[in-house]
Amino acid sequence: MKTIKQIANEIGISKQRVYRYIKTNHITEVHHEAHHDAPMKHPVKHYDDAVVTRIKSHFLESEPHHEALHDVHHETHQTTSSDTVSDAVIAMLKNELETKNKQIDDLTTALVAAQQTAAAAQALHAGTMHHLAIPENKKKPSWWSKLFGDGDGL
Repeated sequence: MKTIKQIANEIGISKQRVYRYIKTNHITEVHHEAHHDAPMKHPVKHYDDAVVTRIKSHFLESEPHHEALHDVHHETHQTTSSDTVSDAVIAMLKNELETKNKQIDDLTTALVAAQQTAAAAQALHAGTMHHLAIPENKKKPSWWSKLFGDGDGL
């Protein structure tokens, strides 16, 4: 069984990188070693040989051994991953934008139709109100008023 520090030293990478790999892949330790002389906030965690082999193979297969090549490979890998992720995000956003533009066009068409319907309804209503609002003096005199007059002079 080995600690994170021992694994990192054997591979030649930082303890943080080993810890992040363990945390990301939800790997659990086999044993906690508690120091009885000096209590520690974080007891030392030990990992069995199967876990150590898995961690070593991950880092040794994915990265070159030479320090200069390691840096170039790591930067290239990050750029390639970032470019791939960026391209995927851009494609997704373009797709969403096209969908939203179609929705806006559909809503604009519906709004124009609703405005035309409202204008037609207003015109019809105005015509109806105009027809109903014929002034009294333009009405035909009734037969009673023709016969006896309108009764205002009485």
